[in-house]
Amino acid sequence: MAVHDFFSGGDQAYIVMEYVRGANLDALLAMGDTSNYAQSLRILREAASALDAAHLAGIVHRDVKPGNILLDDAGRVKIADFGIARVSGSGATQTAASIRSTAGTLGHMSPEQVRGDKLDGRSDQFALAVVAYQLFTGQLPFQAETWIALSYKILNAEPIAARTINPNLPETVEAALGMALNKNALERFPTCSAFVEALTTAIPVELVEGATLAGPFPDPRARMRAPAGDSITAQISFSFLSKARYSTPIWGTISASTAGNTVPD
Repeated sequence: MAVHDFFSGGDQAYIVMEYVRGANLDALLAMGDTSNYAQSLRILREAASALDAAHLAGIVHRDVKPGNILLDDAGRVKIADFGIARVSGSGATQTAASIRSTAGTLGHMSPEQVRGDKLDGRSDQFALAVVAYQLFTGQLPFQAETWIALSYKILNAEPIAARTINPNLPETVEAALGMALNKNALERFPTCSAFVEALTTAIPVELVEGATLAGPFPDPRARMRAPAGDSITAQISFSFLSKARYSTPIWGTISASTAGNTVPD
């Protein structure tokens, strides 16, 4: 997702980002189609590519979830909301005293993120695997009534077997999901793209051929659109971050996750 500018005011940092006309992945999930493997794989492949580019630049997103995966009107995938991203090796430390103060969305957090450990790209891979699980089953792999119980399951319990929810899912897909959702980050795939490639290999070709991207989607951001005929495509994204949380600014490197886009000097 293109970053056009950034600035700060007081102790807050702000980003001027590309305006994406379309919807987020939540809209697709709401349609309830868990059998369109071609569509799911294409979305996951593009998201994985963007995340891997960010990881190569030393950036961990830390909040990968359907609401932050945007689909524009042409069906292209863009990763949004790097507002809580952290630069690996920046020296910044996460000072979460509890799960409540840990940045991110609990249902998509890796075990190491729940614990408040140092993160790398494999944490984002775990979150992307949760998104893949949702695309294939319509549900989350870890479910509980309270945030304490959910935290415990993420840390200690195995995910709900995907094929108990979607019996038509190939066993090999469940195995790939299980590897990306491993409690031990070292046991996951080396990259997000390697995970999606394993999913692609696991799904029989006949289940993939001929499928098309669903849409158009209802746009939850419609109220934010520019007036009809207006060519302006930028919007302000308020990240509500304290500059003191970072010992190394992240704004100049965010564009590494969006090929062809640069951040102005």
